[in-house]
Amino acid sequence: MSRAPLRARVKERRVASLSAVLAFTNDSVVDRFCSDYGIDVSEALRIFKDMLRWLWLNATHAVELERGVVGVPEWLGIRAEQMVIDEMWHVFLLYTDAYRKFCLSYFGFMIGHAPNENAHQVLSPEELESYLTSYLTYVEKHLGQDTVVRWFQDYGGIYSEEKLLGRRVAVLQKRINALSLNT
Repeated sequence: MSRAPLRARVKERRVASLSAVLAFTNDSVVDRFCSDYGIDVSEALRIFKDMLRWLWLNATHAVELERGVVGVPEWLGIRAEQMVIDEMWHVFLLYTDAYRKFCLSYFGFMIGHAPNENAHQVLSPEELESYLTSYLTYVEKHLGQDTVVRWFQDYGGIYSEEKLLGRRVAVLQKRINALSLNT
């Protein structure tokens, strides 16, 4: 059996609607995130839904790039302001089978998580402005202004990398203290 080239296969892919993707739930992922970061369930659910939005956006982006849609950014990457979404994604990836089934069911292909090779690329001020404009416009077009504000303003202040690390350390310290009390 011969397989069609990737480009041909992508053109036939059908990414599920955003509303269908947002209807997906996984209590194990949310519970683990709550446990790891000391975040209440309602906030963790909001972050989980934003992670689903991120995955849907990436699937949509991949298909649009392959189809040659005009106005699609060259790449999408998790920015520092979105670190909490990336951390939720890491937790989802721990449940590998569930993650694989989710991706294949809703996107028809896996969304891999790889280091952002462009993260250390030095851009000129003009290049950075062009990239950010393209990126934010793309997010707003597909997910709306509220998502742009939440991802790039709200989350950056509430869940900076340092604050997430602090939450993680606090949870681990509580666990260590509990172990010390039991011995």
